[in-house]
Amino acid sequence: MTYFPLISIVTIVFNDPKGLAKTIESVLDQDYANKEYIIIDGGSDSSTVDLIREKEIHLSYWISEKDKGISDAFNKGVKAAKGKWIILLNAADCFQDSGSISKMLPFLEKNQDADIVFGKLTEVDKDGNIGKSFGKPFSRKTLERECTIIHPATFHNQSFFEKNGYFSLDFKIAMDYEIFLRKKDLKAVFVDLPITYMETGGMSQQNPSPAYLEANKAKQLHLDKSKLQLKLDYYENMLRYRLSKLKQRFL
Repeated sequence: MTYFPLISIVTIVFNDPKGLAKTIESVLDQDYANKEYIIIDGGSDSSTVDLIREKEIHLSYWISEKDKGISDAFNKGVKAAKGKWIILLNAADCFQDSGSISKMLPFLEKNQDADIVFGKLTEVDKDGNIGKSFGKPFSRKTLERECTIIHPATFHNQSFFEKNGYFSLDFKIAMDYEIFLRKKDLKAVFVDLPITYMETGGMSQQNPSPAYLEANKAKQLHLDKSKLQLKLDYYENMLRYRLSKLKQRFL
């Protein structure tokens, strides 16, 4: 293996020292050396900022200031990143093992012209119980129905942002979906490997309706879909969500 690109890991956080500590530990535990770690804090209280200062020696860049939401925080991190590949790992999310980055290198080398290379993500609750795993081969047709790319398991090519622009501040939840739809010829490569754990319990998981409605807003911007098609997409996604919850309950 001769491909050792700089990998930028960006974590955004707001008042979550416990979750941030878990994420930092998983980043520092990576066996891949050529990486930089960036933390974007949204103006948290002292407990979170004190933790960041404690770990400052391991950081390439960090900032703590009020922002205009998740998209704004993501953009600050992406603009500060110097790596060929950028992964957005939110506070409380973590890599699945110490080799999560290293095992992706052959696929990153093979697909250096790809916009994104993504793997699988597994849900885990606050008690550490393992849940559902997500990730499947990319299909533009499927993407136009629902977002099948989850950013905590996605390596974004720096050139993707340079050519396609940054996350839209008009989106508060589905900003990742919007930016993927924005590029009509998105080159996305799926790797069937577990990359990250995502802690369950977020806003879009507890109440997915606003996320699906905002996803429809992204479709209106970038796809030629009628209002009826958008409504059908919304109800289909909500039905799929309800059925998955029922299945989990019975299991």
